[in-house]
Order: sequence, then C-alpha cells, then structure tokens
Amino acid sequence: MIVEMSVTPLQQQKSAQQRLKRRENSIFLRAYHGDVEMTAEEVERGHRLELARIKKNEKQRERHRLAAPHMIEQQRLRRSEQRKILDAYRSGVEMTATEEERGRKLDLARRKKMRSSLSAITRQQGRGRRGNQIISL
Repeated sequence: MIVEMSVTPLQQQKSAQQRLKRRENSIFLRAYHGDVEMTAEEVERGHRLELARIKKNEKQRERHRLAAPHMIEQQRLRRSEQRKILDAYRSGVEMTATEEERGRKLDLARRKKMRSSLSAITRQQGRGRRGNQIISL
C-alpha cells in the first residue's frame, strides 16, 4: 500500500508563519540579551521567551539522556561492523561491489582523520616552539 504524503497549502502557510515567528523571536531575544532599552512588556516577553527556550532545551536534553544507552549500543555495533568491513577490505578478501565501495570509503575516511590528527599535533607542537622564542620590541 502506497500512501502519498502531500502538504496542503494551509500547512505550508502555517509552516512559513512558524518559521517567521521563530525568526522574530530569535531577533527579539538577541535584543533582550543586548543593551537595548525595553518597555516593561518587552522585558516580560523576553523573559517568557527565555524561559520557554530553557524548558525546550531541558526536554531535549532529557530525551537525549534517555536515548543515550540505546544510541551507545547502536554506535558500538556500527563501529564493529565498520571495523570488520575495513579489515576485510585491507586484507584483500573477496567482497561484493557494495562492500568494497564501503570499505574504500571507510579506509579513505580513516586516513583523512589520521592526517587531520597528525597535522593538528604538528601545529600544536609548532606553537609550543614559538612560545619559547624571545620577542624583542
């Protein structure tokens, strides 16, 4: 059974209105946190928006906390699977074209990550040497 998901013009309009409202609230909160003079009503609105943002963040943090054990196990399984594919790719085991492509991508990503780590270490060591130099003005 194929279910066609279509968005009605009214839903599109509501969505656009919600995006506009979020944008306006974001701009208002920046002013609220800045050094802008506000009326008592504007300060109250800023306070309500700030509290709503904090509540939303707390709910999101709680959702993530509850999902964390499940996500950790999923990540562990995914990494294990990736390691197996990468080992098979590097050892030259016969693989399907899809597995070989995935192994190639994983190998490339691993090499890129190693290169990035090494260059960061090199940059950090370079800064250390410069810190020992005596600078005369």
